[in-house]
This record gives sequence, structure tokens and C-alpha cells, in this order.
Amino acid sequence: MFIAQEKSYQEEAFKRKRKDKLDDEEGAQGFYIASAEDNLLSKLEWFQRGEGISEQQWRDVTGIIKVQGETLDRTYLRRWAKELGLSDVLEKAFHDAGG
Repeated sequence: MFIAQEKSYQEEAFKRKRKDKLDDEEGAQGFYIASAEDNLLSKLEWFQRGEGISEQQWRDVTGIIKVQGETLDRTYLRRWAKELGLSDVLEKAFHDAGG
């Protein structure tokens, strides 16, 4: 879970959320979830804020890339990575994940 901040990226990420629910029963309570791209960018921010030493964050980042594969919107990722100062670490993540 990530708390939205007052930034243009955070506003964009909030617009991209999707609604889901735990089961398909009628009346099941729904919840919103961030896109894979926005989870990846958030984890990259945490990784970079932690001076790039969190193995868990890095595994999460490369895991998202491996699992999502070609479904990731790489144009969106690269655009926001550049804006957030994460371009180098994003490209390293793509390389390390084999994608």
C-alpha cells in the first residue's frame, strides 16, 4: 500500500487504478488496486530512497517485470521514470529481469 502524494505522477497513478474484488459473489465488496506499472515505479522509488540496498524491493521490481512481461506499458514506465529520476535504475531492472 502506498499513500498518494501531491505530485503529478501520483495523480496519474491514481487515475490508472482498477477495481477488483476477492470473489465473484453478487454484492462482494470491491477495492482498488494500483497498476503493475505504478507498483513497479513506487518500488523503484523506495529502492532508490533506501540507497539501493534493499534486496526485497529489488526482487519485487524484477519479479513484476518477469511476471508481467510484455503486458507492461514500457512507454508509460519510461516517461514517469524520467520524470521521477529513476531512468537508470529502471533500465537496470529491465536488464536484471531479462526483459
